[in-house]
Amino acid sequence: MNSKNLTMKNRSILFVLAAFLLVSSCDNNTNSDPGQLEQASVYVINEGNFSQSNGAISSYNFETGESSVDVIADKTGSPFVGYIQGSTIIEDQLFVVTNAPSQIKVYDLKTLDLQDTAELSFDPRAISPAGQGKALVSSLYDSSVVALDLETMEITDPKIMVGPYPNYTLNADGKVYVSNGNSTVSMIDVGSVELGKNIPVGPGPNQIIEGPSGLIWVVCEGYAAYDDNGNRDPENDVPGGIYIIDPAQQAVVTNIQTGGRPTGIAINNNSDLAYVSYTSSDVVTIDMNTQQIVDESFISRSFNAIGFTASEQMILGGVSNGLAQNGKTIMYTLDGTAVDSFEVGKSPIEFEFVTN
Repeated sequence: MNSKNLTMKNRSILFVLAAFLLVSSCDNNTNSDPGQLEQASVYVINEGNFSQSNGAISSYNFETGESSVDVIADKTGSPFVGYIQGSTIIEDQLFVVTNAPSQIKVYDLKTLDLQDTAELSFDPRAISPAGQGKALVSSLYDSSVVALDLETMEITDPKIMVGPYPNYTLNADGKVYVSNGNSTVSMIDVGSVELGKNIPVGPGPNQIIEGPSGLIWVVCEGYAAYDDNGNRDPENDVPGGIYIIDPAQQAVVTNIQTGGRPTGIAINNNSDLAYVSYTSSDVVTIDMNTQQIVDESFISRSFNAIGFTASEQMILGGVSNGLAQNGKTIMYTLDGTAVDSFEVGKSPIEFEFVTN
């Protein structure tokens, strides 16, 4: 047998072994004992189906390999209720934003004991800390952001009018940034709780993160195209890209055209490397210092959500199997090799790390 055929055989064996590990790990790692809560290393926030309000918080422990598809159900005996829009960690608490019902639920980060709930009269989309015992909450349908008192869990200050369909929020260096449906990012001053400026970015701004040197990285998803009959027309999609804002200039200073429709980004702060996920194409890596694409096909699959854990030096990709079936999270080493997976809820959208 020549060396080429031997190499192909070895690769086939490795592929089969990796596939076996990925499939079997979902069954082996699930903690199904009611009332038994394994200490989580990461929570996977799953959107769920709006009509059924069946979002879920999944959990995984890197040391033991134990996981839970719905950790609230495992802990209390009753499933989580709500269509999850997003989440964030403020100090030692996990804030979960839901519609149907419109609430913000506050959990102890380590025990997931429910500590408080804000009942809202609008559909919240995202939440970010804003200092001085308050957080800013974006309102999905009335182009505004409001302040939430974290002690009373009541809305306090007047509305801050931003752009239509405010989406993700980010707190960075005394400012809260809000991505809007009209291709702008609003910059709100935390101290005065007032709008500073609406900054034009690319089409379909989505996730926002803080990169090296305090620059603000905005993932612009672009737009899906449809024909006159309402059918998808991918050839006419408006591609997205990564738009970088300099807070000092209050303007976009760099535009990285990645092609396709990017949906999420995670940062490896040890190497200043960004991992960008897409709706229907491979994960791209970007050097955040040179702001250049390093690898256009780092991981050959698409993800609903992407995350990076510094403590484990691993990349996590959330895979959706539609709204009728549970999804899964696949774990990758820094060279893009899949090493394990675990089952999560329906439509994973975010990762929140307990230890990082």
